[in-house]
Amino acid sequence: RQFVGKNGFDIIHSMFPTSDVWGAPLAAFGRRTRIISSRRDMGIVRSRKHEIAYRLLAPWFDQVHAVSHAVRNISIEKDGLSPDKVTTIHNGVDVERILATPASVDLRKDLNLNPAGAVVITAVSKLWPVKGVDIFLRAAAVVLKSLPDTNFVIAGWDKTEHAAELRQLACELGIAPRVRFIGRVPSIISVMKASDIFCLLSRSEGLSNALLEAMTCGLPCVATSVGGNPEVVKDGDSGFLVPTEDVQQAADRILQLLKNPHLTKKLGAGSQRRVHSEFTVEHMVRRVAMLYDELLDVKRLG
Repeated sequence: RQFVGKNGFDIIHSMFPTSDVWGAPLAAFGRRTRIISSRRDMGIVRSRKHEIAYRLLAPWFDQVHAVSHAVRNISIEKDGLSPDKVTTIHNGVDVERILATPASVDLRKDLNLNPAGAVVITAVSKLWPVKGVDIFLRAAAVVLKSLPDTNFVIAGWDKTEHAAELRQLACELGIAPRVRFIGRVPSIISVMKASDIFCLLSRSEGLSNALLEAMTCGLPCVATSVGGNPEVVKDGDSGFLVPTEDVQQAADRILQLLKNPHLTKKLGAGSQRRVHSEFTVEHMVRRVAMLYDELLDVKRLG
């Protein structure tokens, strides 16, 4: 409060529930400070107190930046926001940095994948239930019945109880020898570039940076049609969309790619085109800057 009152900020821009809930009241200590809230997901990390606070604070926000159209719609519906205050700003990725990152040339050797030339299918996420890694494992079990040499790699923060459950599930499904849980890695881009297919079978999603990064790497993607995923993946052009919880359809789409190298290459190229056209960090920054300017112009006129 003292910091805000002393510095006289023009804009305070908050991210995620805790900072959103505190940001609006604290901004009131600034002189004519404009308040922006960012909505990054479909509300999955909120508690009941957050739901109440968001509705009470709705009139305080001058702008609300939603990470996808799906998040925008649910924010308006659940939080009582005026639609003219809520705008979509899709995530953007640093395409040049990703393209300049080399592939992990020894991925198969380092992970003891066998045979060395077999396909690698990768999933990247924090290992918690909403990310649907259990669906990924069940789909892997179906794929391995037809193509038993396929390798599945799961990267992401794994210091969770659910991570232990997932490892146990891989054992129960009899696929543990073909699955590698690699946790957090120094360069996930290098892992993606050494992979052949990317999967994101989450149950809820705002707009996945991992999905955008995989597409920038030229990977065909199999993703669930939840949240912002359909705004990124165009079914049959840059990847495939499948219903959430649908193990069989996810497996069928993976097998379709594995059995058709021409299709895999085509969808991978479509992925890169899609990101270049709409999801670069430059697109995102220009959009944010424009909206900041709008608020500052209103402030000057006021």
